[in-house]
Amino acid sequence: HASRLYTERLQLAEAYMKSKGLPQEYQERVRRYYEASFPTAKLFDEDHVLSTLSYPLQRDIVEFNCAALLKDVPLFNATDAAFKAKVAGLLKPTVGLPGDVLAREREPVTKVV
Repeated sequence: HASRLYTERLQLAEAYMKSKGLPQEYQERVRRYYEASFPTAKLFDEDHVLSTLSYPLQRDIVEFNCAALLKDVPLFNATDAAFKAKVAGLLKPTVGLPGDVLAREREPVTKVV
C-alpha cells in the first residue's frame, strides 16, 4: 500500500511540474526530495492519527518522537521538561536536501524546520 501511495504522489507531482512548466532543475529537486523522503516519509496523516488519541497520549508520543532531537541540541540542555514538551509540540518533521536554504536573511521565518 505504501509503495502504491508513493507512486501516486510522485505521478501527481510529475503532472504538476509538467503543467507549470517548471525548469528541469526544480523538477530534479522535487524527484530527489521524494526519493529522500520516501523511506521515512509519513505516508499517513500523523496529525489526524494523533487527534484521535487522548491529549495525554498525544503529548507523550510527541515528546517521545522529539526526545532524541532535543537532547542533541545544547540550547535545550538547561531547560525543564515542560519547556521541552512545548517545543516538541511545535516541531513538524521535514526533509531537507543538500543545498536547500532553510532561511534567508531578513525574511520572516514562518515554519520551524
